[in-house]
Formats: sequence, structure tokens, C-alpha cells
Amino acid sequence: MTSSRTIASALSLVAGTILAGSPPLAAAETGAAPARIGLAIEPDPAQAGRPATLALEITDPERRPLDLLTHHARKAHVVIVGADMATFGHIHPEDFVPEDVAPAGAAVLDDGTARLRFAFPHGGRYLVAVDVATDEGPHGETFVVDVEGESRGRSRTDADEPRLAVVEAQGGDAYTGVVALDDTARRDGYAVSVTGPELVGAGEPTVFSWRFERDGAPLTALRTFLDAPLHLALVAEDLSRFMHEHGEVPDAAGSVHGHGHEAGRHDEHGHAGSHGASAKSFGPEIQARLTFPEPGRYVVFAQAAHGENLLVVRSRVHVR
Repeated sequence: MTSSRTIASALSLVAGTILAGSPPLAAAETGAAPARIGLAIEPDPAQAGRPATLALEITDPERRPLDLLTHHARKAHVVIVGADMATFGHIHPEDFVPEDVAPAGAAVLDDGTARLRFAFPHGGRYLVAVDVATDEGPHGETFVVDVEGESRGRSRTDADEPRLAVVEAQGGDAYTGVVALDDTARRDGYAVSVTGPELVGAGEPTVFSWRFERDGAPLTALRTFLDAPLHLALVAEDLSRFMHEHGEVPDAAGSVHGHGHEAGRHDEHGHAGSHGASAKSFGPEIQARLTFPEPGRYVVFAQAAHGENLLVVRSRVHVR
């Protein structure tokens, strides 16, 4: 994963005004034509505990709409991470339009705009990452926004131990709310262990494994979630880096191959593919080959699925 963009600060949003993030990337950097992804949050500023509208504008640099592909079952993916590293969201414009009202993808309008709703649970700083794909390749942008209200400090208890939260999918792998990875999280007998090397070097591909259990027994009936065995969001603790990756079901020889991207970087097929999960169910282990671009402390948010339950895992990685 080579660096493809910097984090954009959008801290003074004007309601109804779309603000672009980082400058469009050159085609030579990503293999794709430049794209413009803007974000506005209404009301401005967003208030903790109250639903806010996230208005996206996804166009080319001349503000002409892009023809978006469906990748990993959605036209656009939006990942939200709180600076407390215990607040997580993975939402999509399509999930806010009932299927009996409009066809899939209709929430991303012909003029290149889309709207989502999200209730930031507390005040403070949040990362908002937007990820789309076209025939020309991947496009993405990352913003940092401030939310008014009482902030919550980062807990240092069990800081390096995996934390698990279980939420119920709303249908079609949709989940539009916040996931809290703290002591209030529902677990329902699920447990997870995350393994990897003690020393992780920057720029070095490293294999990590997630092993799931329920009520003390290996969980062998996992299923794909949004067309992948495991969705991964890698976030630097200071919100300066974001990467979107996917896990694989290891083959009989234990091999795993990475298909992820940083800041909107997809595989050559727009991440359409089985990711090693051709069987209807699998488990208890999922693996991913991850490359961290720079030294520092990172938090990895992983999403797997078992029946209608979405299993969200937070773990930390120290990179030298």
C-alpha cells in the first residue's frame, strides 16, 4: 500500500456548502482519473447525540457526476472513527433509501450527490472517510471534523487487548448506527483473538489473524459481509492515516493474499471477487496481509458476520 493522499482538515463546515478535501490525485498516482469528493455536515456544527446529515458531492474536477460502480455491494462507503478510538461507523447512502422506494444505488443521485444520516454520540474530533470506484479505478477522500458537545477521553484500560461489539444487521448487511467498542458493548457469548508478530515494520507486509468463537466453541459458520470475509479500517491514533483493507479465508496451506487499498485504493477488479470465501460458510479464522506505511500507533477495526449479527473488533498495532 503506497501513500495515496493526506488527511484533509474540514473543521469549519458551512451548512449546505460542499467542501473538497485533499487536492485531486494525479492519474499516475492511482491509475484513475482525478476525482473530487466533497463533504458538508448539516447542521453546522454537528451536535453530539443528535442526527446530522452528511452531504456528499462526488464529481470530477469540473464537477460533472461520476459513473460509480457497485463495489463491495455499495456505490459509496463512508467510515467514521472517533478520536477516542471506541466509536465506529460504516454506513452507505443506499442504506437510507428503502428498497421498495428506489433501486439499489439510487441514493447516489445523477448529479453526483448523496446524503446520509449519522448521530455522533459525543463531542470531539472524528475521521470521516469516503470510498468510491469508477471504471477508471478507485477514488477516496478523508476528512476530519469537530462535533460540539461533551467529549469523551480515550480509555487506557486494556488498551492493547482486542475489544468486541455485536450489532444486528438491518437487512442486506445494512447498519446505519454507531458501534461503541467499550464496556457497554453487547457480546452475546462471542469472543475473538487477534494474533500477529510482536514487531511490525513500516512498509513490510505482515499477516494478522482473527479467530472467532462463541460460547467457547470455534465459530465455523461465518459468512461474507459486504462481499468480503472481513472488512478492515486501519486508522492512525492521531487520525493522520486511514486505510481500507479486506481479509481472506486462508487456504489449506494457510496462505493469504492482500487485496486492500489505502485511502480509496482498490484492487485491479474494483474489489469484486470472493476474497477466498467461495464456501457459504467458513471460520473460525480469517487472515489479512497488512502493510502500515509509517511508524506509529494504529487502531484496526475489523467487521465480520455470523447470521444477522455483525461482529466488530478493535485492536491496536505498534509499528516501528
